Amino acid sequence: MTLPAATKSTLKADEVPSIGVFSLLHLGLLAEDAQGFAQWVSPETGKVTEMHVASKGTWLLVEGHAVVLAFMPAFGKPCRPQFLCPCCGRRCGRLYRLPEAFYPWRCVRCARLEYRAKHLKPFDRAERTYGRLAVQGRERRPRERRKQFYNRMMRLKAAERRLQEMARTLLETPRNKKK
Repeated sequence: MTLPAATKSTLKADEVPSIGVFSLLHLGLLAEDAQGFAQWVSPETGKVTEMHVASKGTWLLVEGHAVVLAFMPAFGKPCRPQFLCPCCGRRCGRLYRLPEAFYPWRCVRCARLEYRAKHLKPFDRAERTYGRLAVQGRERRPRERRKQFYNRMMRLKAAERRLQEMARTLLETPRNKKK
């Protein structure tokens, strides 16, 4: 189902304060009766937003708003936490805070947010992929398995080829059309 253009938001997902389930897990805020503050840093301005989080069993109170936690099975026991969106009930790993009174915490779909990477041109997308893989380097890491290293090198070479092909097509001179 596609939304009409008038109801789509112009906000991007990285412009809105958000809270991720794994960052809460690493902070220890998903433990029974734990409470504390989670931070979100704006990528544009660098402004830090703190959000109070309190755990109550399988519920979280995020700035006073109730959010249900679901623990998905992994390795035979329920250990992988996920949020249940308060608006639609979908499982998600990140909730976004909108400036609304009713259901301010929502998943990316309910908030009608878009990711910046979705609007990249093909060349920019190829350049971003190559850059992300190139940063990891061409040497084998200390505890990296041989197959993981091989697969990473194959992805890097494929991204390199894709970027070279796109650069070649952009730099080619247009040929005169025969009439």
